[in-house]
Amino acid sequence: MDTSNNNFNTMTATSLGESASSIVILDPKERVRRYGLECLGPAGDGITFVAGTWRPGGEYIQKLVFRNVSTSVKKFKYKLPRTRFFFMAYPEVITLSPGMSQEVDVIFRPVEHDPYDDSILVKMREGLHR
Repeated sequence: MDTSNNNFNTMTATSLGESASSIVILDPKERVRRYGLECLGPAGDGITFVAGTWRPGGEYIQKLVFRNVSTSVKKFKYKLPRTRFFFMAYPEVITLSPGMSQEVDVIFRPVEHDPYDDSILVKMREGLHR
């Protein structure tokens, strides 16, 4: 039986026009310091579907919570996962006032006992007021 975990990570970029080559994956503390945004799963930063808790052919859902820990309004949008094993609702611009949070379901549908790894890009919309 496969004993590896299947990870779903979050990345943060500064604007909608940022190219993929300039994106840096930030650790949780740096993400909060720069952007005032936490991305929390059931066990901390990001989401992990632990080996032994899922079977091929099943559907497993965990909540990813975006929380504004700053003192200003945050607007952002995420990009959908790139692989066909992780699913999320079609992304809309999320606006969070200070202290507010928004939950998003992350769905994992494995087809084999293999390690899976994916991430989403969170694009901050600093300064936009639409």
